[in-house]
Amino acid sequence: FNKTNNYQATMNNFSTRANERAHAEWIARQMEEELKARMRFKDYIHQQEQFYRTKQSFEQRTNRKSGLPINIANSLKLLDLPLQLPSTVDLKKAFRSQALKYHPDRLINEDLSDNKRQELNMKFRQISDAYNEIKSYLDS
Repeated sequence: FNKTNNYQATMNNFSTRANERAHAEWIARQMEEELKARMRFKDYIHQQEQFYRTKQSFEQRTNRKSGLPINIANSLKLLDLPLQLPSTVDLKKAFRSQALKYHPDRLINEDLSDNKRQELNMKFRQISDAYNEIKSYLDS
């Protein structure tokens, strides 16, 4: 009876060690798979960040809808023109229309505060700069 108990105890101990080893190997495989998954995810996140940085950089340089450089798109907006290159005639018409609203000489008789007058002068300069920028772009 004692030999049988020793044998069973030895077998149980052996079986337990084998199970523990198998369990430890399973845990090691799981950890390895998790590490690989984290690395793939890290690579994925890095690729996404690169993509969005490139996309953002492109969008900062061009207007998404028109494909025009952003400075030209902003200048067109200032002159109330659609986001497409205007003809020289349309550009001049738009400039004249905006210039009449904000030209300093047209505002002399208006009773305006100094801040408002400076604001309107700045707007006129922005319109003039926008016109010159678009004109240079068209001429190039």
